[in-house]
Amino acid sequence: MSYRVERLPDEPILILTAGAEFSIKNDVLASAEEATGLMAEIPEGPIYYVLDTHGLRINFSDLVSGLWQATRATNLLKEPRLQLVAVGSGTLIEMGIKSLSQAQYGGLSVPLFETIDEALTYIRQEISGQS
Repeated sequence: MSYRVERLPDEPILILTAGAEFSIKNDVLASAEEATGLMAEIPEGPIYYVLDTHGLRINFSDLVSGLWQATRATNLLKEPRLQLVAVGSGTLIEMGIKSLSQAQYGGLSVPLFETIDEALTYIRQEISGQS
């Protein structure tokens, strides 16, 4: 599996699961297009986009290229309702998530969790706090 983008039923939550075959060159833009299509199904309120990087295998060059594509070549991360949440571990993943907070990569605050369950618990608490 290269990647999968899915929307959780009846929740404003999208999950991108990146597999070992995920290609920065081919899959960043394609997955962003899929996510944009799913976002259109959520008419109002915040949208949480979980980036599950557990299966991702990248090097530093891939990281830089992926950050550029995600923040410059697509409008996905510019969607004001979108709130990123990351799942994964490792030096490059942590570096990438921290990089997103820099102005040149969008100045985004992205919480990082070790498991999907932790991320979903966080998101659902955020959603219930808005009700």
